[in-house]
Amino acid sequence: MDSMPERGSKMRVDLRELKPNPTRDFTIDPIDEEAVKALARSIRDDGFWGGIVCRKNGDGVIEIAAGHHRVASALMEGITSADVFVGRDIDDATMVRIYARENATQRGNHSAAIAGSVASAIRVAARKAMSGVSREFTGNGNGKIRGNLMSAKGIGQDVILALLKDTPGINENIIRQQLASLKRSGDYARIIAEVAAEIECEYEEALRQQEEAERANQKQKAAKAKKRVERMTKAMDTAIKAKRASSKEPKTFDLQGVQKYLKNTHQVQVFRDYVTGPGIAPFLPLENQADLAKAIVELAAEQKRELTGQFIRDHIAMMVQQVRGEVRAMTREEKERLEKENRDIRARNHMREFADAFSLVYGAGQKLLKDMKEWPKDRPFPITSTFRSAFARAKEVMDLLAERIEA
Repeated sequence: MDSMPERGSKMRVDLRELKPNPTRDFTIDPIDEEAVKALARSIRDDGFWGGIVCRKNGDGVIEIAAGHHRVASALMEGITSADVFVGRDIDDATMVRIYARENATQRGNHSAAIAGSVASAIRVAARKAMSGVSREFTGNGNGKIRGNLMSAKGIGQDVILALLKDTPGINENIIRQQLASLKRSGDYARIIAEVAAEIECEYEEALRQQEEAERANQKQKAAKAKKRVERMTKAMDTAIKAKRASSKEPKTFDLQGVQKYLKNTHQVQVFRDYVTGPGIAPFLPLENQADLAKAIVELAAEQKRELTGQFIRDHIAMMVQQVRGEVRAMTREEKERLEKENRDIRARNHMREFADAFSLVYGAGQKLLKDMKEWPKDRPFPITSTFRSAFARAKEVMDLLAERIEA
């Protein structure tokens, strides 16, 4: 594995005693039971070849950095001990990167894997920002990051990108889209609340140690504990404000439910933007979003069509009523409004497609004009029949559109 730490060694371990990656969010990125079964079949046929990366934490407990599915499949096949790589001095930021790179190389564009990588970065970034040590992975001062964390901005994409640096497939746009999903699903707020709860527990433990030392008149120990309490007081203040700020965004998207059916990030992004938008949201309860995603997947399979973002856009509005479940039937006025919204959505989508396509056509046209300008005057320019046909069809459409736009 290309993300394997340089420092470490192979160790024979009891797989049953390994603990999961503490930075991984198993709510966002749960163990895929089908993947475990597939790996188990591979082990049955070809044997167990390892590929598990771990670390030994400060308490001496061995935690999995990457290879959760391989561990589960080995145990399924009755393998209880194996040689695994145990890295030394692996901090939480490195655990995030190992996990994210495994996701990128082994699971590609899988929506739960990418969302999980971003969620793990949010968890570690929030923890370090609250504790005042985010400089180590951002190279910047902690003040701005703490300020954003305690405001509606939250953990910024630049901070997450710094944590996930050199991870294949991770870029600013991917992070921006994942942040949008995690915030609208309430998972961002949940992660911040969980980190805040950890900070609170540590603060209370620091207070307890200070009080015990003072009662025992252990001045040196009490002074040390007091300094820790002072540091933790600032962390507690940040945690409380960050938790309050993150909880203000309402939950409008069922990320976990939708990801069961829509498997790549583009599908989830297109679906999310529509079901949380003004055209669909009034007609589709949050609890019915997963049912709608399932219905769209089934429709694509029935029609033997690829489940593209375009397919989702073309069918999502007309399928809303089908998945409303026990919700009352639509009134005539609501049906007419939904049909109008569907027409509007479809028209806006087609205009966006036109604009995107024309950007490419415009660029190619400029290059073609340059070719024509530089072409030797004593030789005819070789205009192909394919180009003539495409140009004629484009001109016909442009003329018709011009009539409608100018009418």
